Amino acid sequence: MLLANNTPQQLFYSISSPNSADCGSINAGDTASLPYYDNQTNVQVGFSVNSSNPNPTPFTIVIPSSGTGKAVTLGLYVE
Repeated sequence: MLLANNTPQQLFYSISSPNSADCGSINAGDTASLPYYDNQTNVQVGFSVNSSNPNPTPFTIVIPSSGTGKAVTLGLYVE
């Protein structure tokens, strides 16, 4: 599973499946590669902005099917 941060700021991510969970940060314009989650079902990925706010609102995407090479990309742009 490839998580890509196409935003201008660092993001916190959390990823989980029925068998495992991980979390971390992705710098602006960077990616996180988590191949352990390839070929798993019901993988859930959440993103939130790293900030001093104690309760940032997350973005969550559920991937209901399995397969190698799936990717989750989040891009927020301010115009």
